[in-house]
Amino acid sequence: MPHSPSKKTFPIFKPSEASAMSANTPLKRSRTDIESDNEDKSMMEFLEKINQNTIETNKNTMETKEEVRKMGVKFDAINEKMEAIDIKVNKVDDEVKILRNEMEQNKLLNFMDITGVDKLEVEKYKNNLKALAIGIFTSFNISVDSESMERVYTKLIKGGSSVVVVVVFKSFSDKLNSMKMKRESKIKNNIFFDHSMTGETRKLFMSAKKIAKTTGGKIFMLSGKIFFSNGSGNKMHLRIDSDLSKIKSQNSE
Repeated sequence: MPHSPSKKTFPIFKPSEASAMSANTPLKRSRTDIESDNEDKSMMEFLEKINQNTIETNKNTMETKEEVRKMGVKFDAINEKMEAIDIKVNKVDDEVKILRNEMEQNKLLNFMDITGVDKLEVEKYKNNLKALAIGIFTSFNISVDSESMERVYTKLIKGGSSVVVVVVFKSFSDKLNSMKMKRESKIKNNIFFDHSMTGETRKLFMSAKKIAKTTGGKIFMLSGKIFFSNGSGNKMHLRIDSDLSKIKSQNSE
């Protein structure tokens, strides 16, 4: 009897058993799915870090702005102090300039300028200027001898077109007496006697005279200082350009 080949048999599962096995056995995921999940996770972590960094940056920005604001307040206070110091320094500088000019002006206390003298006449007496000065005084009937003068010299003004004869007296009283007699003299010509002045003093003096000519009042020198009087008996000492405004205000009172 021929031998029949054996049949291959397979295990037979009941439906309930197959379902149970399917539930207990996890589905095998593909490599692509796993990589996709990892990328999503990495992206979420990256976004979270960005969010944290943004929060931290905003916090730092606010803190920086507050520090800048505080520094601004401090700098404003420092600037105010510096401006106050600048004002004080400027006042001190002005006072120093005034005092320096007054010292230089005091050195000219015994100096007197004679203007209006003909240049040819000056040239004639260039080797004996004291004789020239005595001749000028004599023309106004003013008695001044050579001994009362310490020295006499000349200086050019107005680009050299005019000359000033400067007489240096030994005493201030002799100078004042000569100027007084000149004012009282009935002889009138183009020769004038004036106090010698520094450049700063003369500039202030001429500016004051110009204003007083318009507003009224009198500008005069007294012991090397400039004064203004509006005729009321009071006199005001002018030391600096800013004092010129006082002339107008005093006349408006």
